[in-house]
Amino acid sequence: MKSRSIAALSLLIFSLVPSLAAGYSDFSNKEASKSVVLVKATGILGSARDIDAVAVAPNLLLVTAKSVSGLSVKLSIEGKDATVVNSLASEHLALISFPTGGLTPVLLSKATGKSKRNVHVVRHAGDTVSGTLLNFSTGRIDMSMSKTLLSSTGSGVFNNCGELIGIYDQDAPEKVASAISISLINKVLDGVDGTLYSKTVCPSEIEKRALDEELRAIEREKVKAETIKKEAEAQAKQQAAEEALRISREKVAEQEEASKKALAEAETKSKEELDKKQAALDLAKKDAAEKEALAKEAKITEEAEKLAAEEALRKSNKANAEVAMKLEEQQKLMLMGAIALGLLLVIGIVILFRRSKRQGELELDETTEPEVTALLSFDVLIRGDAVGIKVPAELIARTRGVVIGRSAADSDFVIDSPELSRSHARLSEKDGILYLEDLGSANGTILNGLKLKPAQLVALHDGDELELAISMFAVEFQQR
Repeated sequence: MKSRSIAALSLLIFSLVPSLAAGYSDFSNKEASKSVVLVKATGILGSARDIDAVAVAPNLLLVTAKSVSGLSVKLSIEGKDATVVNSLASEHLALISFPTGGLTPVLLSKATGKSKRNVHVVRHAGDTVSGTLLNFSTGRIDMSMSKTLLSSTGSGVFNNCGELIGIYDQDAPEKVASAISISLINKVLDGVDGTLYSKTVCPSEIEKRALDEELRAIEREKVKAETIKKEAEAQAKQQAAEEALRISREKVAEQEEASKKALAEAETKSKEELDKKQAALDLAKKDAAEKEALAKEAKITEEAEKLAAEEALRKSNKANAEVAMKLEEQQKLMLMGAIALGLLLVIGIVILFRRSKRQGELELDETTEPEVTALLSFDVLIRGDAVGIKVPAELIARTRGVVIGRSAADSDFVIDSPELSRSHARLSEKDGILYLEDLGSANGTILNGLKLKPAQLVALHDGDELELAISMFAVEFQQR
């Protein structure tokens, strides 16, 4: 009985656990860009430049103080005048008044959050550059992005919940992308009406994944408790039926004994009295028979329910066995695929060796690509279950970078998987930072649970999880 209960519980838990989501981010650049506004700044001689500002109230915006510095700068939004009402040099920020109003205020975050979480810099047009939070202080936020990818100062920096955590500062002295943090923004907005603050602290993608696992564990415990409760109720019903049957039999035995004694005493009495006693005995037997029939019916019903439960468990075990056989067949196919993939990898290495040899011969020609100096101090290892590649820093430093894909003719490094595109993804280096770029692949590229858009540059770090189509890889930096 206990083994059948455990099997039924396992089947129920298996049916309740949903498949894992592809990602845990709530960020939407479409929603975030509603609060990032284009401001035209016109100088006294007619020169104009575009800057980004973030709406913090229906008629107030935040910009970097340096972007609106100058006594003769005229500001406008969609042809309507705007003015600087407060410039705070210590916070590197300025408040702009837009009397026409109608702006969409941004949702301000309660806290910056921990490092290594995903952050997104959003321009007024909705253009987004994504990366991770490197470190932060009370005044600044450093991000894993190249400043050359970010053209407009004053763009909003958002966390994965779509909340503002900083204002991008193009004029900051840091080599990496830097922003003015939420702590300085809060100082500027202290006492300003119309601002919107998040009531909760936004958890990172890693924290959301941990919370999801915790909720699943609670659901499994709940299902287990419900199953134990139902088994206890069924057992109690069966015991109650058996007890009722026992009491009924005892009463019948007592009545029969009493009837026999009465008959023995009435032998000397008249036939009429004997008939009355016999009638009473018949009535008692009939009542006892009805009760016994009811008890038997209850027992038959209980046994039928038990047989139905056993039949359901048998079918469940059969289904589990069939699933196990299918999994075993899939494992055999995967093993054969791994062997075939290994052979293809050897062939790919030979092809790569020949291509490298040809490339070495071509380097003697004057029209070859000029020698470049690698800014990276490490080679990149991309490891999978059945295949792995090592990409030298010198190749990444080339102008065209390193292309990974399925085709030997179109890629520098070949992974023989039909789900990969001929040219699937590119590794490149800018300002000493390693970047990953999806080349418009059919089945996509996912980094740490976040699906990349085609031509989107995202910084790559040691220990990142990389998914090319359906193949999983781990990224490792090997110091030279």
